[in-house]
Amino acid sequence: MTLKSIIAESEGCFGDGLKLQFNDPILVFKTDQLIFNQTSLPTKFKFHLIVTRPGEASPPQVAASHELTVIADYDPALRIDCFSNCPPDMNMKEELVLEAVCHKNCKYGEAVTYEWQFNPASTKNMKTEIDWEKETNGNRGTSLIINANVFPREARGESYAFVIIGKFSGTKSNSSPSPSSSFKFS
Repeated sequence: MTLKSIIAESEGCFGDGLKLQFNDPILVFKTDQLIFNQTSLPTKFKFHLIVTRPGEASPPQVAASHELTVIADYDPALRIDCFSNCPPDMNMKEELVLEAVCHKNCKYGEAVTYEWQFNPASTKNMKTEIDWEKETNGNRGTSLIINANVFPREARGESYAFVIIGKFSGTKSNSSPSPSSSFKFS
């Protein structure tokens, strides 16, 4: 009997869960049989264990509870820190140095691939594209260095954003968007 078939025929505790009757000392759930809404993670499952003697319905001899929190195995959530030439006193004649920092769902020792993207706020901006090879240190890696004089002095007051997207190396992409962070300046 699978967990999915038990759900169809059970009300469980408080009328909205599963009521399982078993005699084994260990209960194993396959993670692919836990039903939850992946768009509203984390999801919590509450387990209430009541141990009774065979043939006795109440009172229970022993009771215990446990709460299991399911989180998604998503890519790391990043933030962008500015290390040099930061707003509000940016000087377009100096290089701008940004750094991607993992702040959520970080896995120590796991390789992460990074991709920087450039988003001008308007197609009418003086600067609408970045030449990653000539104007920066490249768009792969934790740090992004935008060379001096990339943004013309006349561009002051226009809005731009650099976005960082991080993924764990070797993980297959899913339909969920990867977490990203942006650094905006005018």
